[in-house]
Amino acid sequence: MYKKAQRLASALYLVAPAFSESVSLKARAEAIAIALTGAACLPSARFGEALSRELLALSSVLSMARTAGLLSTMNVDLIAREASSLLV
Repeated sequence: MYKKAQRLASALYLVAPAFSESVSLKARAEAIAIALTGAACLPSARFGEALSRELLALSSVLSMARTAGLLSTMNVDLIAREASSLLV
């Protein structure tokens, strides 16, 4: 599970330069990346809640970034696919 969270966090950092026009979105995406890897280290009883919270926040950030034209649909879909792999 940690490896999947780490891959998603890496994907977020790879697209972070696209957020240069929105410092707050960039900071939030980076915070989510860190929180996802932290959540993956939690005991399974707490992992699900933390993961759900961060994935919901990630979904919101991606939606805002796509709407603002900061991220392409392809990049958003790629990240969303990685995020959904954490749920399997």
